[in-house]
Amino acid sequence: MIVIFLGPPGSGKGTQSALLSSKFGLKHLSIGQLLREEYEKKTPLGLEGEKYWGQKGINVPTRISFPLLEKHLSDKTGVVLDNFPRTKENLSVLTSFLKKNSLQVDFAFHLNIDKEESYERLLKRAKSDKEKFGAQRKDETEELIRIRQNVGYEKEIEPIISFYREQKVLYEIEGRGSISDIHEQIVKILKNYGQQTNRKN
Repeated sequence: MIVIFLGPPGSGKGTQSALLSSKFGLKHLSIGQLLREEYEKKTPLGLEGEKYWGQKGINVPTRISFPLLEKHLSDKTGVVLDNFPRTKENLSVLTSFLKKNSLQVDFAFHLNIDKEESYERLLKRAKSDKEKFGAQRKDETEELIRIRQNVGYEKEIEPIISFYREQKVLYEIEGRGSISDIHEQIVKILKNYGQQTNRKN
């Protein structure tokens, strides 16, 4: 099973991806976390990627991001893709890879929150990170948050949403509820789908 979480910055993609991964034994692949880890390791991909996400607040080119995911996508236990694809190029490369390997996206969850809610959540997270760890994420300054919203998300998301809607795997989820309520909605969708599939068989 392959599940994708999409949504604006701060919408809860990482939290819901982690919860779903834990519940169903799926591998959680966060492209943001992978890019940050590569940067911390000072690998060539990590250093080049940081020039985009860390310095400009924009999406990292597919040639940098996709190799970090590719080796995990055929995991037999299934995967949860957290915030990928982000661009049309991401979508094209991912779709081609899955088709070539007889794989498919089973569910794409789009977590919806408004722009100001997104902004406030990220500022709150940055403040919390500073208090706990002494530093915030490089891309969570006020300036880069706005760029991530306007350029990284709003400018890029519609073709991706449209594609998965046409594939009949897209589910729109209101992201302003409690973490547990949102998780229960998502689990219910997966379980209902499983029950329908079993009845057909």
